[in-house]
Amino acid sequence: MEASPLTQQARPDHFQPKIVQLYESLFKATDDVEPTEGFWREFFLLPPDRGQLHDLLDGLSPDDVLSLQVQSQRLFSRAIHEAASGNAPADSYALETLTIFLTSILGKKYTNPSSDVITVLAGLDEVDRVISDFVAILDGIVRNGKTLALRRKAVRVAVAITSGAYKTSLVSYFTHRDLFPSLMKRDFVNEASIQRIARGVGLVCGGLRNGYTAVQDDVPEGWTLTNTLIFFGLRALAPGAREKTNPPNCGRGEGNVWRTEAAILMATYDFTNSNKLFGYHLVHHIPEKVNEESPFSSFLSMTSYFLQHAYRSVRVAHYSELSLFTLRILVEDPTLCKHICSEEGKRKVRICRQRQPYLPQVNGDRILATVIFDIMIDTITHNLRRRLDVNIYSHAIAIILRLLTYLSMNKIRLTYHWSELWRTLLSLMRFLTTYASDLSSNPQINTLTSSLAELLAFCVSGGDTFLPDPASYDDLFYKLVETGPVISKYRDLYALNRSPAGLSVGSSAPASKTPDQLNPAIDTLLSVSTHFYTLLFQSDGNSNNEPGAASPKPDGEPTPVVLPSIKKKNLSPREVHRIIKQGYETLSIQPPEGLSAWSRWRETEWKSELKRAARCAVDDARQLVA
Repeated sequence: MEASPLTQQARPDHFQPKIVQLYESLFKATDDVEPTEGFWREFFLLPPDRGQLHDLLDGLSPDDVLSLQVQSQRLFSRAIHEAASGNAPADSYALETLTIFLTSILGKKYTNPSSDVITVLAGLDEVDRVISDFVAILDGIVRNGKTLALRRKAVRVAVAITSGAYKTSLVSYFTHRDLFPSLMKRDFVNEASIQRIARGVGLVCGGLRNGYTAVQDDVPEGWTLTNTLIFFGLRALAPGAREKTNPPNCGRGEGNVWRTEAAILMATYDFTNSNKLFGYHLVHHIPEKVNEESPFSSFLSMTSYFLQHAYRSVRVAHYSELSLFTLRILVEDPTLCKHICSEEGKRKVRICRQRQPYLPQVNGDRILATVIFDIMIDTITHNLRRRLDVNIYSHAIAIILRLLTYLSMNKIRLTYHWSELWRTLLSLMRFLTTYASDLSSNPQINTLTSSLAELLAFCVSGGDTFLPDPASYDDLFYKLVETGPVISKYRDLYALNRSPAGLSVGSSAPASKTPDQLNPAIDTLLSVSTHFYTLLFQSDGNSNNEPGAASPKPDGEPTPVVLPSIKKKNLSPREVHRIIKQGYETLSIQPPEGLSAWSRWRETEWKSELKRAARCAVDDARQLVA
């Protein structure tokens, strides 16, 4: 019997997908033979294996990648070609492959980031042509892709390459060329697309906010037996009260799925800073359905939740600061600020109420400026720590000032719980005074302390132009009287009697110092406090004849102010009002010059903060892409 020509082949230990074989053939080949046309056709007709390609590329060191530059250049060039072909499914698979390839390759720490990246992707001689083609093709797919899925994949590629440039801390060839003009927003004027982007930002912000409310639902409760008993100090008798004594910790949700979506705040800032049309639609857009949030309402709501928990983690602090950057740019635009301060711009906004003390609950639509005031008050109140985030506080003060100067210039009188604002600003001054030894070494503390004094002085000198009634103005003066000795200590501890000349609110760089120049803002506060103190109070035995004031605690409410005896015992609120009103007749305020002449946002002054926030956003964006 003749032997059969067929022989049994040994069964492999495991079956390897064909696309993985092609990956290894491309990147593990020992020779430099260019792949055939058939190789590339088969390569892009097979669905990518994301895990295997990531494993293969992530296992290469930067030097390994440079040694495989010929292969990487071929893959990059061919993937661009296939993405532009319009042939399904090759165009879709090419975009997926580019996302994986760029995420891994650009995430490595090269010795010479700019030149090495150029070498790996195209080579110095071909980089202009290759990148120009890449930009044009990708931009065309984003704008006019055949399907929504294809356009989304093109956006993922753009995120991968821009994220990679930031990840390696380089201002690379890509950013010099203003990579993807429509995606970088600077000359993007397609109004319909911008409206969709603004709506998309609103949806993501709403989702981020919902990540907090899913952990702790902070919708204000109605008047129930439980909260009635608690109100009268009978918590022990209140059914179910113990369960709510220690609410869940919402600020440490670093592992939550929603956090990676916060990367959109970097793009939101960039849109707002570069494209006025985007800012207009973000603020003005009205949802089609009555029960839907507007994009700006969602943005403000999310911002209030982030800022109330900003101190809990570095990541939340970075995103909080990005939100404040965006908000500051918006309120500095007179057209947008008009809408924010007007009845026409009223919106309903859900404000974070996850930590006490709570601001008064306001239901229904509100003028957006009052919402922003609430958010800034909560920011100041809930982040008081010895290791204070001075930048966040400086931004909050700057935003309040910009809104108040607009209201003052346009004689817009807002109904608002102004007493809460006065209490918060003066509590901050007490805190800064108490913990001056911990805070004085912070390089930005002078900006904050000067800005706070200037903001209060502006309210004192110009409050009659934006406050709705005399009572709100009287309350400010009365609280200043209570804070009198704190103001003088504040001045001395932070050397505000030797302030830099021309320091403006919100500026990050102090001007040259003039040794004998006094701070007119702090002088105004002290003169007002002293004037009304002499009318309202008499000595209680203290040698300095000044009202006493207790200091706030870093993690809670300020302790009550201990007032001295008053000239007339049991002085009623009406009598206090009458005395303060009479005091106006003899009060002489010299409004300090330049209090309303704040400097506009300049990105160059905040490069370090933006870099740190960008790294954080890139980390999250890469996780979304991957």
